[in-house]
Order: sequence, then C-alpha cells, then structure tokens
Amino acid sequence: MFTSDGGITDARDMVFTLLEALYLAYGEQAAERTDLACAPGCFVCCTDQVALTTLEARYMLEGALSVPLPGRADPAARPANTVNALARMCLTKNEPPPEPDPPKPRGVCPWLENGLCSVYHYRPMACRTMASKSKCQKGGQALDDPWWVTVNTTFFQLVEHLDFRGKFGLMADVFGFVTKGSPSFLLDCEDLPGIPAMPGHEQRLQNLLTRVLGRQVSGRPLGWWMKENRTTL
Repeated sequence: MFTSDGGITDARDMVFTLLEALYLAYGEQAAERTDLACAPGCFVCCTDQVALTTLEARYMLEGALSVPLPGRADPAARPANTVNALARMCLTKNEPPPEPDPPKPRGVCPWLENGLCSVYHYRPMACRTMASKSKCQKGGQALDDPWWVTVNTTFFQLVEHLDFRGKFGLMADVFGFVTKGSPSFLLDCEDLPGIPAMPGHEQRLQNLLTRVLGRQVSGRPLGWWMKENRTTL
C-alpha cells in the first residue's frame, strides 16, 4: 500500500497498511506456536459464520475482487455485541446482554476451494486466530490455551478500534453492506476501552502490546497511528 518512493498513496491505503501491520504482528506471534493440530486442508472451522469488520471486508475485496461473495446470514447467528463493547462492559463491571447460542453453520465459507482458503493472504482476524490444540471434529469445539485467548481477544480489539466509524457482524451481512448498502443488521465498531486480562496474564500482555504498538509504520509507531491520527484516515 506504499508508493514507489515509500510514501502512502492515500488515506484508504494508509488504513489498509495499518491493518496489514496488525495482521503481520499477529502472524509473528502465532508463528512461535508449536502446540497446534491445525494444518493445510483442515477446514472444519471454515464456515459461513465468520464475523469481521467492514474494514476487513474492504481489504479482502481490494485484494481478491474475483471471489464469490457470501450468501445470506443466519439471523440466529448474528453477534449481540462487538468485542470492544464486551471489553467495555467487563471493565466497568456491567453484565453484557446474553449472546445467542450459535446455531449450526448453514454451510462452508464461500472462499474455501478444495479444502484450502482462496483468499488466505487477505483473510480476516477471526480466521487468523482460529486454532486448536486438538484436531477439530464437525460439530465440536476448538481447544486452545488460555493465554492465546487473551492474545486473540487483544488483536480483535485493536482491529475493531482501527475501523473508525465502521461496522461489525457476520460476513454475509458485512459484505452485503459494503458492496450493496444492504440493510446491515450490523453493530457499530467501538473505540478501544482498555484490554481486560486474565489473572496472571497482565505482564505478558503489557509486553505484547509494547512490541505490537511499537512497530514502525511509515516512520511512526503503530500505536501513534492508532491513537493520534486515526480520525484523519
């Protein structure tokens, strides 16, 4: 998303570059893992119930214009809260509204081809964070380490914060809104209210944030862009 002389072409490219920086930072953390059962061709988690932000959807469309768009969302599977909304309620000790029990997926992800992701480079954070320490079975659940639940939630929060004035929801609703302006059934993205940490994770989380937000992006730390300059993008 840079020009030939190293500059940023426009505000849209800049926000895409910041999103890429978060994706790269997460990838570097995940690359250190040696405890996962996931492998190419393992696609039980690749369903039609992926949630993402409108920024992530636009990034996917920018990089993979020829891919098929998802169909209609299952209303019963729509999230009741964004991740930052849940964090805000947690930090203020307010009980969040109940999330619906997720129904069974209607089908597989529309970008799944022969058991592999056809938009792998552009996939949203929800797909990047999906991992399990044991091999998943259809209808089952992923098993992950509590520390990685904290890491994943942190990156979800940062992506949502980056999508200033954006929306969040199931991919069918999000892509319908982004491409057609369809009635959204979407939630407003919220600013970062703070990051809750499980007991014992506080220092590790602080160290992680120092590394991630200290990454240089176009001559500035990522944290500067996230805090000081986001509203102008």
